[in-house]
Amino acid sequence: MSSQRRHGHSMGSSASGAAPSASTWATPANGPPEWPPGVPPACREAIDGLLAVLLAPRCVVCEELLDHPSSDLVCPRCWCRLAVFTPPVCESCGLPVLRARLCGPCHAGRFFTHIARLRTLGPYEGTLRRILHAFKYDSRRTLATRLGPLLQAHSADVLEGAHLVVPVPLHAARLRERGFNQAADLASTLPLPHMDVLARVVATRSQTGLSAEQRRRNLRGAFDLRRKTSLLGFARRSPMDTLASRVVRDHVVVLVDDVCTTGATLEACARVLLQAGAREVRALTVARALLSKGDRGDRVTR
Repeated sequence: MSSQRRHGHSMGSSASGAAPSASTWATPANGPPEWPPGVPPACREAIDGLLAVLLAPRCVVCEELLDHPSSDLVCPRCWCRLAVFTPPVCESCGLPVLRARLCGPCHAGRFFTHIARLRTLGPYEGTLRRILHAFKYDSRRTLATRLGPLLQAHSADVLEGAHLVVPVPLHAARLRERGFNQAADLASTLPLPHMDVLARVVATRSQTGLSAEQRRRNLRGAFDLRRKTSLLGFARRSPMDTLASRVVRDHVVVLVDDVCTTGATLEACARVLLQAGAREVRALTVARALLSKGDRGDRVTR
């Protein structure tokens, strides 16, 4: 597979270059989050000590006992092991490239058609995968307050000039089952207004194991602007729907989700937003599933 087919998607022409010495994966400087102002150190130590005795909380990644369980669910060592994507990245899909503006698939127009650009914190593996699993499936929702700022730091070009952040929605049945929408939690941490203007109107089968084309077919008609259902069972436009159209129209919208695999979900959501009048749709995800060895790129450090 071409070295340019590693990660990415944007606007421009592709050009190859010598492999840079910088690593594709870099380690962010992350320590325990600070306490609110005014909390005495003695109080912090007492709370941490009490939690350690009563709960023996462990890091969600390495399962070692936490020194500061009241402040974080991930130990400092695991935060320092977090692998992230660093420039240069494909201007379109955000996967690492050599010196090209676009990766191979994006240069050939085979990835996004409705998303202007995507940026992702890092690969869906190792530490980041475990953190997202705890966040999404173990309801460790406070992790969003750590992931959100990291995502923001890696997505300045996507957030710049944007007007609105929109989380990828869950179907109502899945939302009741999980109790929260992880994409909405992430969206709430970003420095832009966020609004649930989309609804998942079809409970599609699981995307796991499906090819990119199967995922696209599976998601046809799955998303729409939010609607209410009348007592007679007929879908009708609601005030929210009218507001959604007005908010979206002529604006740059940023979709937010936890993981991007083939981009089918983001594309399906973007299609609805563009049909509603959005000027441009961009996307942010915490992680990107690497579908092939070629996606990993030449610039990887472990």
